[in-house]
Amino acid sequence: MIEDLFTAGVFASMIRLATPYIFAGLGETFGQRSGVLNLGVDGMMLMGAFAAFYTVFETGSLILGVLAALLTGAVMGLAMAFISVTLQAEQGISGIGIYLFGLGLSELLFQRTLGTPRSVNGFPRIDFPVLSDIPVLGEIFFNHNLLVYVAFAMVPICAYILNKTTFGLQIRAVGQNPQAADAMGVSVARVRYATVTIGGLDARVAAYVPDDSTQRGRFGRLTVWVPVPAPGLPPTPETHGPPAASSPPVGAAAHPAGSFSPLVPRGGCGAPLRL
Repeated sequence: MIEDLFTAGVFASMIRLATPYIFAGLGETFGQRSGVLNLGVDGMMLMGAFAAFYTVFETGSLILGVLAALLTGAVMGLAMAFISVTLQAEQGISGIGIYLFGLGLSELLFQRTLGTPRSVNGFPRIDFPVLSDIPVLGEIFFNHNLLVYVAFAMVPICAYILNKTTFGLQIRAVGQNPQAADAMGVSVARVRYATVTIGGLDARVAAYVPDDSTQRGRFGRLTVWVPVPAPGLPPTPETHGPPAASSPPVGAAAHPAGSFSPLVPRGGCGAPLRL
């Protein structure tokens, strides 16, 4: 049994499953380094998943699906920035509010427009001459769609931007000492608006990770409950220690699933799943 876990297919799935988390994590890194805690990333991912899926479902264009996801991300990111930066609301509570907004609105739009799980085709896998034919390694590393490779390529690019560019220096300065950054003429609000919006864009792309064209995924939702310490709330067993069996944790992280996220079991799901 244990040997079944160490196969090329399992390792290839690990890379594919990591893709949405890489996009979302990179986007959140920009916001975090600028001093903004965005707990609404999961709600943004859900909205991006629906926007991308519905656009492709209606138009059949994967490019328009990407653009729809990016547009949704920009709007949600700007909303989070306005709440956190301009209104100076408590970031933890407002982030959870953004998450609940995305969770509820995506579910409402799904019920009003689609009603039942539907299927669309995703990006095809890229076939690399010679490399894709390498035993074991070819299946693990050279048998994925475009967005998988874009996600891994973005890691060094984002690291370079944060550590080697003027914009990255401004981000780190604003996050570490906003008063000093402001004294040096750096607009704290402008930098934080930019980073949170970038985080929203990456969260949308994270939701939009189609599988290959041989698998027709379905739009649904896989919700994973994760304990999140909620600022302003007293400590509870759910936020500090093992979650209680009788009640859900104070915080929740919901991740989109379906044809635009590899979190759904292969072949899609007939109904939203909740673990």
